[in-house]
Amino acid sequence: MITFKAESRLCSVVVSFSPTDLEKISNGSLKRVIRKRYPRTGTPDWIYLWAKAPVSAIVGRAPIIKIGAITRDEALQQHKLFCLSREEVKSYCANCETLGVFVLGAYEHASTPQGLRKLSEAGRFHPPQSFLYLSGPGEKFLCAKSSFKLKKAST
Repeated sequence: MITFKAESRLCSVVVSFSPTDLEKISNGSLKRVIRKRYPRTGTPDWIYLWAKAPVSAIVGRAPIIKIGAITRDEALQQHKLFCLSREEVKSYCANCETLGVFVLGAYEHASTPQGLRKLSEAGRFHPPQSFLYLSGPGEKFLCAKSSFKLKKAST
């Protein structure tokens, strides 16, 4: 049985996205993503994209070029980079002063999206509310089942 959640901070993360945001990431119009919760130490190589309901599957991945922190005011000034209106940024970060920013490379579509059922049958997988560090065996499973090449991200 595979444990998808890593006990330590390894080289990749799974992050939840709305279907709307996933469409923007896949077509290349969204390259910077803000999050209240994000990895604060080190930069993982890959971000695996979990599509929230109704899809409920890992549908792709992208290399992480950079992760950094910005203030709420900076996020408001840069709202267009995140494909959000100022009002959407205000609403999202109403109770936080700093946010994390993922800068993403080219999106790679999963040849076979890995749904909750398949992932749960393979091991212990719980969709992340924000993000989870992906274990080595979990990443190998996703690469094999989705036809991703298991390699270090090139940025």
